Amino acid sequence: MRQVWRGARVLDGGQLREGMALVAKDGIVAALVPDTGEGEDLGGGVLLPGFIDLQVNGGGGALLGQGDPDEALATICGTHGRLGTTGLLPTLITSDPETTAAVIAAGVRAAKAGLPGFLGLHL
Repeated sequence: MRQVWRGARVLDGGQLREGMALVAKDGIVAALVPDTGEGEDLGGGVLLPGFIDLQVNGGGGALLGQGDPDEALATICGTHGRLGTTGLLPTLITSDPETTAAVIAAGVRAAKAGLPGFLGLHL
């Protein structure tokens, strides 16, 4: 599927560009082209790549190791995803062996289920 976003400045990895549209094919950036008026108008702002965070100490009021680890992972990933982080490693602060094992098991389940944004665990 082809998608086009326009009407925002675009960070191309080196500079902030105006008058450009971003084209994606099947969810992957395919091109940065001059804005011809085609596509979804973002109405201003800046279009930039999603953030990757390799050490996330919680989110949305949830911490790993406190409460249900499956719920914590879903809350953490969902919260960060809404704020522009497209991939992350939720962090388990030093904990007892039982809690660590439960969090690792929840991480395996999250990976198998394809939890959006979940890249693994930071232990």
